[in-house]
Amino acid sequence: MRRKKLVLMMAAPACMALCSMVYAAPTAAPKAVVAKTFNQKAEMDKFWNGPDSAVVGKISGVNVTKGELIKALWDRTAPNMLAELLDLKMLEQAAKKQKLQVGNADINKEIKEVLKQTQLPSKEALMEKFKVTYGFFYGKLKFQAILKKLAVAKTKVDPAEYAQYMKASHILIRFDPSIADKTQQDAAAKTKIDEIAARLKAGEDFAKVAKEVSEDPISKEKGGSLGWFSKGGGMVAEFEQAAFALKAGQISEPTKTTYGYHIIKAEAIGKDATGAEKAELKQMITDTKVPMQMQMIVNDLKIESAKSRVDNISLPVDPNAMPTMGAPGGPRPGSGGPGGPRPTIRPTPPPPPTPSDRPATPPTPPTPPTPPTE
Repeated sequence: MRRKKLVLMMAAPACMALCSMVYAAPTAAPKAVVAKTFNQKAEMDKFWNGPDSAVVGKISGVNVTKGELIKALWDRTAPNMLAELLDLKMLEQAAKKQKLQVGNADINKEIKEVLKQTQLPSKEALMEKFKVTYGFFYGKLKFQAILKKLAVAKTKVDPAEYAQYMKASHILIRFDPSIADKTQQDAAAKTKIDEIAARLKAGEDFAKVAKEVSEDPISKEKGGSLGWFSKGGGMVAEFEQAAFALKAGQISEPTKTTYGYHIIKAEAIGKDATGAEKAELKQMITDTKVPMQMQMIVNDLKIESAKSRVDNISLPVDPNAMPTMGAPGGPRPGSGGPGGPRPTIRPTPPPPPTPSDRPATPPTPPTPPTPPTE
């Protein structure tokens, strides 16, 4: 009995120590778990450098070898891919003639733009989401970068075009939909905008007031800024007329549109823009023209290729036929690819530029034969 008591007495401190460790555990910093990142390109390169007998996939104990995969790809997609590669070579030749070079910086810029548009954190996340390989992704962006560089080089901005643009900010008070009577609804909005106009005339900062009271959720956080916009560029007629009547630095009287009442401040006038403002405006005008120019370049190359001999082992050679080049990336006539024959591309003008407009999506480009090292 004494021995049992002695054991219990000796065990008590150990139990107390263990309990204190358990209760103290939540305060200890957890050990970071580093997840192993799957390197798709490295894995694919490993199999590519291996023998044709290398097993690249399994299902229910049945293997698929590298040789089987390559043979299937060749039989099913070679015609379409070969035509795309011929298009890529033609585009590269056009860039070479103009002494235009596309490097990693250009392609990285395209990668950043795609990630921004898709709101994905990395190119790995994009490849996972759209189930594509690194070579496919890189190839698309390489073609895009070459085509865009050709289009930018060909795009000119006439100085007279600057006069069609201005940069402005505004404060908007909307008509209150909870007021049923239209006359009362108008009067309520007018009362609010007149009070704001009085504050501005008293010398309050426009951007500060816009952040405080404007009911345009997009421009409000930017101090009411709408950026550059053009005549006929999407603004309602009453707003455009009042805005283009201003000189740089001037603030309009309350202006009524279908949205409510606006007070507009002219930040800069296109024809008077100089320095950084002119460079910003030129870039914006160029960006609105580039998508259409890209389509026109593809059409021009298609016509130009009629003067050259194009040999495609998967398609019959007809010297009188138009070349296969069309919008990059889609199926081609006679290619057997899904989706049917490729339609002829006809350039269409981009939508009128507005502060929120983005250039139209350019044609989908093809894949180069071998992806470069990351």
